[in-house]
Amino acid sequence: MQELQHVTGVHMSGPMWMPMARPDLSRLLAWNPQPVPVFPAACFVALAAYAAAFLKLHQRGDRWPIGRSAAFGCGLLTVVAMTGTGLGGYGMQLFSVHMLSTWC
Repeated sequence: MQELQHVTGVHMSGPMWMPMARPDLSRLLAWNPQPVPVFPAACFVALAAYAAAFLKLHQRGDRWPIGRSAAFGCGLLTVVAMTGTGLGGYGMQLFSVHMLSTWC
């Protein structure tokens, strides 16, 4: 584990990981979910429920604006990007990254 921590710069401290290496674009956007990835899993469940409701409306003959579906999908992707990538860990250490994740 020590070798992995030295190479990746990831340090687990309790329920949330804290990166030790300096941030760069590849580290910020790398997939690094928390030890218990609650938000990415919840987004997947929400997307499945939305798709099921969308299909039910479509089978019933009702129309649903594609823009609403795209906006919902973009919102879920934003939540996953902020909680499942390096932005979540670096946001706990760097104020600028924290403010970026707060703004999104």
